[in-house]
Amino acid sequence: MRPAIDIMTAIRGVRISGTKEAVRASAVIYNYFKKCNISVKKETFSHFISDTQESTIKAGKIVIKGIPYGLTVPYKIKGELLCIDSISSLLNISADVKNKIVLTRERPKPAQYKKLKSKGLKGIISVSRFDGNISSLHLSEWMIKEKCIIPAIDISFDDAVKLRKKVQTIVSISGKGKTGKIKAANIIADIKGTNKTDETLLITAHYDSVPFSPGASDNAGGIGAIYELIKIFSEKPAKRNLRFIAFSGEEWGLWGSRYYFHSHYNEMKNIIGGINVDVAGDVLGLNYCKVTGNDRLLHTVNNIADISGLSMNISKDIYSSDNMPFNHNGIPFINVFRGGGKPSVYIHTKNDTMEHIIEESFDDIIDFCSLFIDKTGNAERNIIDRHIDDDTVKKIDSYFKMRGIPKEHITDSLPFAKKKAGK
Repeated sequence: MRPAIDIMTAIRGVRISGTKEAVRASAVIYNYFKKCNISVKKETFSHFISDTQESTIKAGKIVIKGIPYGLTVPYKIKGELLCIDSISSLLNISADVKNKIVLTRERPKPAQYKKLKSKGLKGIISVSRFDGNISSLHLSEWMIKEKCIIPAIDISFDDAVKLRKKVQTIVSISGKGKTGKIKAANIIADIKGTNKTDETLLITAHYDSVPFSPGASDNAGGIGAIYELIKIFSEKPAKRNLRFIAFSGEEWGLWGSRYYFHSHYNEMKNIIGGINVDVAGDVLGLNYCKVTGNDRLLHTVNNIADISGLSMNISKDIYSSDNMPFNHNGIPFINVFRGGGKPSVYIHTKNDTMEHIIEESFDDIIDFCSLFIDKTGNAERNIIDRHIDDDTVKKIDSYFKMRGIPKEHITDSLPFAKKKAGK
């Protein structure tokens, strides 16, 4: 069995950050990494999660099942149903939505919740997919402190069509589950460089999954990929240091990577850049590389792809994953993933399972990442320009702004942190 498939099979199943299933997965990952005879450690941190359960909407004789948003449960609400096409238009008109429940195709952006809360909106029913699946979604932790949580639930498109007939009638929603503070863990593995240097390349992936989803493609696949890279470079180390990190809490707001940066601030001057693998295993997918950095790094990635002869869709852009806290602080990353087929289409649903993953789907990603590590890790001089271009900086700033996260809360001032970053 291919090593990637081996470790993916060993951690298969829903792995909500901090739950007993995620704790079990972290122990498995730790032991697999340790088998490679390298230094491995765990670092814990705290954040909020919800262990959500399938919930119910009742509208007369119509009963619909859905998945409540994380950080909203438990709740029981009742109100008049209103159907709207656009959250944005709702915010810009004087319509009375006090104590109403809206059915919408457009999910509210986190930064919009304060205004929605001030309007007295009682609840949200969203439709995020058209394929019969229901996505597992969540709100942001800062909303708890700001008291702008609004009960919300996601349902299937077909059920939404049925529910639309009940506009202007009273509907009730029972959002089941529990919300609370948990302790999660990052697993960190080091391969020392053959040269005496502090320069370090990070290789990262997250291992937690959203509620209800077994998280095979997203992101046991990323863990499988970095495990194979550990096996390769533990036998033949690069000149520079390589640090591999399996993050938890990614699905709840990039908490593992944000806490890691916070607690390792004084080491960040030695990080030349990173590779993040998030979503992998697609049978008939395409290979992608999002370069969140600068034009020089973009050219380097293109050259490496040309040298390898691999088909990669390469662009300079941001990517919503554990790279972002580092990017915010000026550290460039490349984000490698394989998508477009059934596994990646099913992410954040119950159908993101191992049955859709095949061994051959990892060939290109492993080959590309190992060549990138070889060229950057063994170059006589560092070839990664530690700089984020201005156009990309604007996208990074916009990314966190849309999520309602102030700059000082991204990596500096974090809840439950033992100490402040060393700025």
